[in-house]
Amino acid sequence: MTGSARDVAAIVRNTVRARVPDSSYGPDLPDDTAVGRAGLGLDSIAIVELLLDCEAALGVPFPAAIFDTGPLTVRRLIDHARRSTPRSGSGDGIKSPAV
Repeated sequence: MTGSARDVAAIVRNTVRARVPDSSYGPDLPDDTAVGRAGLGLDSIAIVELLLDCEAALGVPFPAAIFDTGPLTVRRLIDHARRSTPRSGSGDGIKSPAV
């Protein structure tokens, strides 16, 4: 799989959906949705598990500093993953998501 921006966004969204299977958002998960209690309802442990799932699916770290600039949203996860994922053709690609 290539490290395209579209692939990264899809993997992050699918990983979030896997953590919140009963979400009322369905396939239309807005990028500005908070993943914490104010949005998808994840508690702190579930958020850490989500970050670990994203790390495993994408092969990039999600450091604790991701919490330093406001609520953690789907968009912030995607943006971080896009900045941290090696570009296609660099020899390092993103991993296929575990479904």
